[in-house]
Amino acid sequence: MKHISSLQNPAIKHIHNLQTKNSYRYKHEQFVGEGIRTCFTLMEHQELEQLYLTPELFEQYKTQLPQDLCTTVDVKIMPQVTSLETASGCVGVFHMPLFVNVFMPHSLALINLSNPGNTGTLIRTATAMGMNSVIVVEGVDPYNPKSVQSSAGTVGKITLIKATKEDFLEQTKHIETTALVVHEGTSPDRLAINNSILLVGNEAHGLSEQVIEAATHKITLPMPGDVESLNAAVAGSIGLYIMMTQQHQERL
Repeated sequence: MKHISSLQNPAIKHIHNLQTKNSYRYKHEQFVGEGIRTCFTLMEHQELEQLYLTPELFEQYKTQLPQDLCTTVDVKIMPQVTSLETASGCVGVFHMPLFVNVFMPHSLALINLSNPGNTGTLIRTATAMGMNSVIVVEGVDPYNPKSVQSSAGTVGKITLIKATKEDFLEQTKHIETTALVVHEGTSPDRLAINNSILLVGNEAHGLSEQVIEAATHKITLPMPGDVESLNAAVAGSIGLYIMMTQQHQERL
């Protein structure tokens, strides 16, 4: 069993670079998951390269772990290995799968989102609602550690697509799309949107006019409580739930 007791160990620098540098992640085709539950979820769907745990956590879960891929880390330096405010005691390095480039209906498109927490939350919701894929159009990297953490590891379970805005608009010309807008959209109970791609825009600026104009439908969530707008992750999650229920009703 390998053990790390020094911050000078090359593996520590490698993990840090994977956590902080997009280009480094894609160069090495690896990403980091943190927390034992997140890592367990990722291990069900993605190739584990190496798992780093405190000796105590390893002893607790060793019968469930691939021991040849485990390295223990001194509990005193584990807080320097994690990107979380509170060290989880477990950091996994996973192989990054190739992005597919097949755009499918009943999917979610995150367009220029800037908050990794929102990105991860929406990936988690899209997975839970049975969406076919999540399309990441520019914006934050879905393999940012905070995105992976917020997704609870489901980033490794759902099909991910990355695209530029131009490519997205070109590829979806013949696919139904539904733009989630704050004002002047149709109430979602008046439209069948389950076979479309739901478009969620930037937290501060929403969707661009170009993207809205190209969309097949525009929906606005009714808010009788007279609130200006919802958090992007909340609004997108409600939209995904509506799509899921419509698809379920269609099958009955």
